[in-house]
Amino acid sequence: MTSKNDFFKHIINGYTFKGKSITLGAATLNSKTLTNCFVKVPLKTKDRKAIKLTAQNYPETEFFDIEKILTSMGIGEALVTVLDEKGRPTPLASTLLQAPKSRMDILSTAELFALNESSQLSLKYNDLVDRNSAYEILSAKINKINKTQTEAPQRKSSKSRSQRQNPIVKVLTSATFIRAVFGILKKVV
Repeated sequence: MTSKNDFFKHIINGYTFKGKSITLGAATLNSKTLTNCFVKVPLKTKDRKAIKLTAQNYPETEFFDIEKILTSMGIGEALVTVLDEKGRPTPLASTLLQAPKSRMDILSTAELFALNESSQLSLKYNDLVDRNSAYEILSAKINKINKTQTEAPQRKSSKSRSQRQNPIVKVLTSATFIRAVFGILKKVV
């Protein structure tokens, strides 16, 4: 099976089934994907029940027949739903997923610099702005409050001395005392 034609015939003959089947994806030969040669697996009764149960768990949609899509999706395809602003699932959307274009390695200094320079965020956030920090703002407010509190008791104490009544005068001029005196006078007279 070294030739492309032999491999193609083997896949077509070995993976062609009557009835429903699931497409797993395109076949690969020598690290090259054959776009017109798909690997399929037959769909058995047990698998059909599982697919029906799976389809019932997805939110209902008028755009797709979920059972059909689940059995016809290829590699890189997915059914996606997200939550709306009230936390409810949105209708399904059939999407193609792209493989990540990344590597599992540390970026070199030149790559990191190039990424930072090409970023739209660097235009806004690379400028150094020395504003007051939250600590400085809060410290200034606390100092202002402490300063006014130390001045306020001195003013209050001088006012309260001049406005304070003699306790004897306060009792003699109270309504309760006056009523009591008139009550006694009424009985006596």
